[in-house]
Amino acid sequence: MKLSGTQDRNSRLLWKAHDGVGTDGASPLPGESLRLMTEEHLATTAGGVPLCYHAIIKRRTETFVMGNWSIAEGCKYTRSDEWLRLEGSEALIGISDYAQNALSDLVFIELPKLGTSFSAGEAFGVVESVKAAADVNMPVSGEIVGVNDELEGAPETVNQDAYGKGWLIRIRILDDTQLGILMDATQYAAYCNERG
Repeated sequence: MKLSGTQDRNSRLLWKAHDGVGTDGASPLPGESLRLMTEEHLATTAGGVPLCYHAIIKRRTETFVMGNWSIAEGCKYTRSDEWLRLEGSEALIGISDYAQNALSDLVFIELPKLGTSFSAGEAFGVVESVKAAADVNMPVSGEIVGVNDELEGAPETVNQDAYGKGWLIRIRILDDTQLGILMDATQYAAYCNERG
């Protein structure tokens, strides 16, 4: 999938995802927030594709914006707002953009020790914001094989890049049959929209 840009009447660059080679194929400019697009832009279509369908390619993951939060395609989701992205027999886990948006500015993150095992649904960590603290639960049973130490001094990274640099842990999956109970991006989007 390629991204092509077009200028709107306010001279902001809108991005359209489409197959094949784009008119310029360039990525969005660094530092530009795609969340600034308005409802009006979301309703604008060209050839049946919303002009501001926000497909941001990150680590082979497409992300699309839904209101003030985004959802990453290629991830699995829990009803408690954790995401899981498979990488072979391992998986990265974090909290969704919906969750970080609801919590607001994160100020502290507690992560588990390497080698610890957790069952599906069991709390493995805590995220604390200026508003509240919340447990972070294991989407599937797994053993901790990596933690994102960078978050200790920069918990706000989760607010800035929930599906990329804001990952929390890496696990070795102990029961891959549990993956089947997780939601895909479309199901999770519907679930988030139900909650507003």
